[in-house]
Amino acid sequence: MEEPKEQQTPPPSEEQVSTEERIAAQVKEAYELLDTEDLQSLRAGMELLEGLHPADQGEALVNLDPERQGQVMTALHSVVAAKVLEELEPEQAAEAVSEVSSEALGLVLDETRA
Repeated sequence: MEEPKEQQTPPPSEEQVSTEERIAAQVKEAYELLDTEDLQSLRAGMELLEGLHPADQGEALVNLDPERQGQVMTALHSVVAAKVLEELEPEQAAEAVSEVSSEALGLVLDETRA
């Protein structure tokens, strides 16, 4: 008797992929683009990062080294950077701004909720 052939399931369509999976993929892609020295990749990473929710932006940010975190935080608009900081744990927020200049940090902190 012949064994039944195992049917291959086609990969899920884009519509079937959950929103969370798409966001996770975007966060990972933003992190990978930001974790490079290539200027074009950095710009693409910033554009992708800016399209994410602040909590997701923070997730991509905390995986970078402190120097790159500071560069990204400085490059973000102060309102966006403030929203990202508000989504991070206190220790993560402190690390994210450890390499940010006092002047830039002042602008960001002015935008945070009191």
